[in-house]
Amino acid sequence: MKFRHLAVAVATLVAAGCSRETVNENAFSWSDTIPAGATVHLRDGTGSITVHASGSHTALVRGAVHSRRGRLKDVSFVVNRNGGDYFICAMWRNSGRCDASGYRGSSHRPWWTIFSLFRHGSDAAANLMVDLPPGTQLDARTTNGVVTIDGATAGVTARAVNGGVHVSDVSGPLMLTTTNGDVRLSSASLAPNDSVHLSTVNGAVRAELPPNIDGQFDISVVNGVVRSDLAIPGASMSRRRVAGQVGASDRVVRVHTVNGAVILTSHPTAASTAVPLR
Repeated sequence: MKFRHLAVAVATLVAAGCSRETVNENAFSWSDTIPAGATVHLRDGTGSITVHASGSHTALVRGAVHSRRGRLKDVSFVVNRNGGDYFICAMWRNSGRCDASGYRGSSHRPWWTIFSLFRHGSDAAANLMVDLPPGTQLDARTTNGVVTIDGATAGVTARAVNGGVHVSDVSGPLMLTTTNGDVRLSSASLAPNDSVHLSTVNGAVRAELPPNIDGQFDISVVNGVVRSDLAIPGASMSRRRVAGQVGASDRVVRVHTVNGAVILTSHPTAASTAVPLR
């Protein structure tokens, strides 16, 4: 009986120790002067990516790590440059390479650890916070986490698997996608050739687009509804699809979800009464 009580006490202490979160808010910092036209590629496996516009031509990337049952050193950070492409990655043991191909972002424990009672995989997560210079293209991707971008004006590619993609005050070609989560876009100005591609599988897509935007529209859902206050003359319209050409622009505006709603509104301006996205 005494042994049983001791075992329970030890197990309780171990559980309490494992559940205590450890955090390093200053795990990583990198800065460099980025030439106009360069692309910053951000890669994360588990954690959020937050990007704000910088007031200078110097990019600043900071990394924070937190964990409950893993170790902070389970995550490292890597920077690789290839010409005008800058790759900044949060790396776990199984993350592969930090370049154009090969990053997996895995933080899961190897399969053989199921045979150990005390060796557990790491749950360490890494958050990336970025100040992005003007004229810099952005490519931000995470597996488990939210991508939030405010102020990128040279084009944005943002992808998540389990988490939302929330983007505001952006321009340039836009490719915003996730699998499980919402996509939210707010853009007051786009150039005539700036394409817009927004998609998710399980979630809603909410987009505030510039007033009088033109182009080839293809808006659809599988299980849900399409709601739009944009004028698309001559478009074929139904509860689940809106398709048609507006103006003479060959810009493509493609918005899609499988399970959820698509809601399109005009970006609020002094002369607009569109309701802001929430």
